[in-house]
Amino acid sequence: MTAACQDPEISRWIPLVPCPYGLDDATTFLRSVERRWSEDDPERTFAIDELETGVFLGVVTVHLREGGAVGYWLSRQARGRGLMTEAVRAVVEWAQGQGVRRLSLMTHPDNIASQRVAEKAGFRYVGLTHGPAFEDGTDQARLYELDLAKPAASGSRDHAGST
Repeated sequence: MTAACQDPEISRWIPLVPCPYGLDDATTFLRSVERRWSEDDPERTFAIDELETGVFLGVVTVHLREGGAVGYWLSRQARGRGLMTEAVRAVVEWAQGQGVRRLSLMTHPDNIASQRVAEKAGFRYVGLTHGPAFEDGTDQARLYELDLAKPAASGSRDHAGST
């Protein structure tokens, strides 16, 4: 995790991820994930590993509540292979099995790759929203929603409101 988070793109796109990212940061994060799984906490984080080698590639987090947020990041060497779309779809399906019917996610307005993952996983762009500031000071994010009770959309990209 520490090695993957040295990629400046991760802290660029994900608020609150420190740069540089050290072993203490990874340890704190992993302890938090473990604590949340052991307590009655609605946040669940899943590791993404390379199937053949077991190499850690990234994470997907979901908040198990109606309208709960989904967040994700993937190491540089794993990008562009469809792994994140597959992982997000799997976590969404799992959350649906836990009774969640609506989810949301936010992306930096310039993070086209993350927006494509959201859309391929069935999320629909609904507009700009305010959130925690990104590393570059941007405090607006593109908001996506997924209503699991509705049939999947056609998957066409809606450019309305993009910056």
